[in-house]
Amino acid sequence: LIRILHQSGFSALPPVRTLKQFSDRYSTSECSVGSGWLLAAETVGWVHAGYPKALAALPFACLPGHIYGRGQYAALQRRLPGSLIVGIDYDASIRDGTVQTRIQMLLDEPV
Repeated sequence: LIRILHQSGFSALPPVRTLKQFSDRYSTSECSVGSGWLLAAETVGWVHAGYPKALAALPFACLPGHIYGRGQYAALQRRLPGSLIVGIDYDASIRDGTVQTRIQMLLDEPV
């Protein structure tokens, strides 16, 4: 199934075991706060797959996960030259214009 998706132009992240190995090089896998190491692992996975721009759209529901996850983005950008990582937190008060502006900024920024 993955092969068929790739042939059709779709991409998928590697298995979780491989993502965990990616994460170990960039973040501690011992973190159990919010999404913990998985945020870093998925971002690194997409960058390694050839997608240098990553948009992390997360619900603003878990404050520790929000703080830890957002804290990783700048560090990952420094350790992944040529990447651009933008985070958008969704909550009840976010305006469509804010989301569109952040996405447009990501798309317009050269890498």
